[in-house]
Amino acid sequence: MTLVLELDAPMMAFGGVAVDADRRTEPFPTLSMLTGLIANALGYDHRDIASTQALQEGLRYAVRSRSEVRGARRMTDYDTTDLGQPFMRSEDVAWTTRHAIEERRGGTARHGTHIRSREYLLKSWTTGPAFVVALEVAGEAPAEDRVWEALLRPERPLFLGRKSCLPAGPIAKSRTRGTCVETAGDWDETTLDWLWHDEVDATPASWKPVQKLLVRDQRDWANQIHVGERRMIGCARLK
Repeated sequence: MTLVLELDAPMMAFGGVAVDADRRTEPFPTLSMLTGLIANALGYDHRDIASTQALQEGLRYAVRSRSEVRGARRMTDYDTTDLGQPFMRSEDVAWTTRHAIEERRGGTARHGTHIRSREYLLKSWTTGPAFVVALEVAGEAPAEDRVWEALLRPERPLFLGRKSCLPAGPIAKSRTRGTCVETAGDWDETTLDWLWHDEVDATPASWKPVQKLLVRDQRDWANQIHVGERRMIGCARLK
């Protein structure tokens, strides 16, 4: 069974690897973003590291998007992060915004406020969703029924990447049979004319692969860094 989600908001952010203090956004929902979205709906918090990691490892997905998304404007926002919050502190060390271990001893700046710049996709059209995500849940992740119920009735308010990115409507759309790539490729919304899927999956016959993108969207939730890499294939719908 595949879960179909609609992701739409005035601002969206799908983070990948950070470079120094810069937080860029990928052009489509990433694995770590979807993991965080579902974990939040399930009521997980920052201490539920093992559960969140198992959830991420059990997700497979494909994405349909509008052609406007590829040309959407981006906005960069000034942001600060407080590394002194209890869940980000340990007795001796922590991860900094530069993704390096830094010892806590020797000064308050090491667990104080760090500056970042964060990038957002801005929606420029008025109707229709920006993305439709076809999602499969397997492995040690919670059962798909539990995930579906959590998305229908989340434990907390949901957001699309960052807390300022509030969804424009309900996220949970429908459930259907078939793989995530088949479901996304067959989705009947005519304005969604771009398909992203993992390189290991076969491209549906009605789509033409035209772009490859190397993404590093798997997150090590214990250390709060991105790890690994994979290729996503961008496909245009054949006329």
